[in-house]
Amino acid sequence: MKLLNKLTFYLILFLIPVFVISGFILFAIISKQITGNADESLLAQKKIIIENFVETDSTEQHFFNDADDDVSIKPLSKSHIAENIFSDTVEYDSTEMELIPFRQLKSYFTNRNKTFEIIITRSNFKADELAESISIALAIMFGLILISVVFINRFISRNLLNPFYRTLENLNQLSFADIAPHSFSGTSTTEFRELNDALNRMTKKMFADYNNQKQFTENASHELQTPLAVIKARMDVLIQDKNLSEDSMEQIQEIDKAVNKLSHLNKSLLLLSKIENRQFEEAVTIDLQKLTDKIIATFEDSIKNKNILLQKKFRSSPILQMNLSLAEILFSNLMQNAIRHNFSDGLIKIEITEKYFEISNTGESLKGNEETLYNRFTKFNPSVESIGLGLSIVRQICEYYNFSVQYNSSEALHSFRINFSN
Repeated sequence: MKLLNKLTFYLILFLIPVFVISGFILFAIISKQITGNADESLLAQKKIIIENFVETDSTEQHFFNDADDDVSIKPLSKSHIAENIFSDTVEYDSTEMELIPFRQLKSYFTNRNKTFEIIITRSNFKADELAESISIALAIMFGLILISVVFINRFISRNLLNPFYRTLENLNQLSFADIAPHSFSGTSTTEFRELNDALNRMTKKMFADYNNQKQFTENASHELQTPLAVIKARMDVLIQDKNLSEDSMEQIQEIDKAVNKLSHLNKSLLLLSKIENRQFEEAVTIDLQKLTDKIIATFEDSIKNKNILLQKKFRSSPILQMNLSLAEILFSNLMQNAIRHNFSDGLIKIEITEKYFEISNTGESLKGNEETLYNRFTKFNPSVESIGLGLSIVRQICEYYNFSVQYNSSEALHSFRINFSN
């Protein structure tokens, strides 16, 4: 969820309970005020009725009734404490055909040594209508306030967060392919200004470290390749010397193998560094079926030497946008891995669909943890001639192009699948 939406959500989450509780409190205060006013009016009416009763000495009920109140006065056989008892009641109104709320006052008074009970009942219908109208008005008012607060908050927050979104956009556009990092612009908000200053310092250091590492890698690779080439050339000369003993010849051949391995290791590490530093920006359109046939042709001798049966199942020919060198390295490494770890008289299956490339080969069961399969310098079979970087390069290239690589082992077959869409 976006930050602005979260702010709005939490604002609504807190405001709704506040408005509901405030509405109940306000309604209770208004209801209490209306009831208090009604009770005061009933007490005033009671006083007037008693004064009239004392003057007229009449107990006829209709004499005291008016349009608003229903009054009942009756003598009692025993005395009562002169107290005021208020209560709410409802009565059915045949005209309105509904129950009408009433407020009732019951009290006692003495006249000429006689105790009388007086009951005054007044319709509370208008007060209830007033309370209902006030409640509706409060609900509408709170609703409008809530909507206004939400929109105002979103408007203000959006303007306040604009520097943050600009910073985020600059971060997303940050690339080591640029000569220099983007400068994060200033803002009047202190916190965002401090964030941009910190990001400017961090990106400058990152670019400096990246350029230093890139230059070191290139220099180290170049400096290593030169002496290796010299050693290789001298070794070739020594191998052709007919005066060497058989033992010396074997020693020289072992040294030659080590030099070749060191040269290959140097090139592989340089390749991994370039992939990680995203130095392969140029992409071309690649027909995967044609590329696979080309790679198979380059390994034809190795396949024949181990008498491996190759089965191809090309269901379609996906078109990939990749750097040509990286594409050749990716699928060549998978082919070389399938040959190197295969049996003599073994089997290799290649399947291509629009969504994936899969290569399977027979071979010994995996002796180790599958999770370390793509780690650098991991070798599950020490007897196999390998520096342990092939699958690591495969994974790096897949991550570079947002592909996913999966390993599966079933029915004596080891399978690697490259999914072109995650």
